Amino acid sequence: MADDDPCVFVQPPSSHLLCPICNKLFSNPVISVNCGHTFCNACIVNRETEESSRTCPLDKRSYEDKDLVVNRAIVGQIEDLQIYCRHGLARSESQETFIRDESGCPEHVLLGNRDEHETNCQYALVSCIHNSEQCGTFRRRDLEEHLKICTFIPCCYRERGCEFVGNSETVDQHTTSCYYRPPVDHTEEIQALQSENEELKATVQVLTDKISRLEKYKDSLSARLDKYSSSLNNLQQKYDQVQHIVEQQQTIISAYIPNGAKKLITSNYNGKPKSLSASGSLEVLSKLEKWMMPFEFKCIGTLRGHDGAILCMVSREHRLYSAGHGNAIRVWDMDLLSKGTVQMLKGHTNSIHALLAGDDFLYSAGADRSIRSWHYDKRNPEHKIRMDAHNECVCALSHSGCNLFSSSHSCIKVWNAKTLEPVHTIPGLHHWVRALVIDPVKGRLYSGGHNSIYVWDTSNKFALKRKLDHTHGSVHSMCITPKYLIIGTYNQNMQLYDLETLKHLRVITGHVGTITGLVPSPSGQFLFSASYDNTVQIRNLDNFLPIQSLYRHEGCVNSLVLHNDLLFTAAEDKEIKIFKYFKLVHHSSYGIHITPEDT
Repeated sequence: MADDDPCVFVQPPSSHLLCPICNKLFSNPVISVNCGHTFCNACIVNRETEESSRTCPLDKRSYEDKDLVVNRAIVGQIEDLQIYCRHGLARSESQETFIRDESGCPEHVLLGNRDEHETNCQYALVSCIHNSEQCGTFRRRDLEEHLKICTFIPCCYRERGCEFVGNSETVDQHTTSCYYRPPVDHTEEIQALQSENEELKATVQVLTDKISRLEKYKDSLSARLDKYSSSLNNLQQKYDQVQHIVEQQQTIISAYIPNGAKKLITSNYNGKPKSLSASGSLEVLSKLEKWMMPFEFKCIGTLRGHDGAILCMVSREHRLYSAGHGNAIRVWDMDLLSKGTVQMLKGHTNSIHALLAGDDFLYSAGADRSIRSWHYDKRNPEHKIRMDAHNECVCALSHSGCNLFSSSHSCIKVWNAKTLEPVHTIPGLHHWVRALVIDPVKGRLYSGGHNSIYVWDTSNKFALKRKLDHTHGSVHSMCITPKYLIIGTYNQNMQLYDLETLKHLRVITGHVGTITGLVPSPSGQFLFSASYDNTVQIRNLDNFLPIQSLYRHEGCVNSLVLHNDLLFTAAEDKEIKIFKYFKLVHHSSYGIHITPEDT
């Protein structure tokens, strides 16, 4: 690393962030999609030049230029490494290394943010703007105090020939009588004021005329309003009369219908009938999927409108909510997708990384470190805001009973789900917590970190019940089924654990990128997984065999939502793809279509 660009890490980088060729921290890392190994771009290119070889130096698999792609997961981890600010370092006695300077900047900054921080660091050494040779250099935070007493401040008429210098007080005194001070001529100023006065008079006249017209229009509107109010009162009276007749008819009909057969048929939010019992409770309908093997999902459309990468989605009833780098939440009607976005929820000041559809509210959180709750069907949807909920970006949200759980770097916090008031903080974690999932049956909260899974009690004590250590890298996604706890990790695989014993059962491979999203089908028989490799895979959890891979996105797939027979996928390419379940039809040798029911 160059002498003028020192870099001292707070903690030594992990060995998996070192290039196997140069044994240094990855620089512009690229991954070979043939074998999954990562190298510095310069190292692998130089090796090709020096050895005339296009084979992986680790497993000797051959590759082409198109097989080398940027490893965004490694880039993200390197940018998340913490280093000391360069303005808090000094050379050691040997002049060969850098050590901490206690008088310098004490900040720990992310490697990816070092330029932004160091450019504005208050501990940076800067020169006096008036005389760098005589005054020397100062910490940026001390420069303002120096300028108050600097004795080399020039006269403001220096360009006209004045050579006077001094401190701010003497320069101010000198300026009032400086020989080079130009004479004051107010002629142009007077003419400008006169011209402005004429323009103001003309503007006042225009506004006066406009007010007169508006007053006349107001009188006209008042008359029309009185007319419409009278018509509305007449309609209300007619409505009351009809309502009274309907109630009488219902009373007569009720007398002839047995109590056990009484059911009210009403209309739900989308106009389709739903059945209510006499007590008013909804009849419970099965929500399990009715898919029969073999089947496939076909892309039937695309939702566009986001102006940045889409990072998260959730659904509730017939509404789909999506958000990301655009700082706003888009709302879609899944029964009328052709209408496009039906509502925008605005308020966040940075990218949104997490959405959660609660029973009463929609929750959102992200890089502006705030958590917000929204009403579902109100004209003014914003309900509560918790600013500075975490010190870093909020990565994940989960909900259990009256508690809302949020996670960030090295921390999980618990909030009152209605008021967003703080309830508890779970500290002591040592990495980004990117995934949370609730098991409501067992009262457990599962959180994923680096090489570990934590199991917490969701009661008021929030105690740690168990910790599962592993070597699969950072956990980026989690889900539970009636049988399994499934995690998606940085090392491109999915890990299955028995939900009862939490014993590790198997590894599921297939993707060539970090697993960013996991969604099981309602029955738990099928699993949908999203990845950095731009694909979505569908897998049968009865035999763990792949069913289908979906290749429609041109960027990392970040989020999945399953709604009845529709699958929604959101990605870095700013698009939401819509896939629909179709049962496959076989063709017999006689040209007859044969479905599984026919055989």
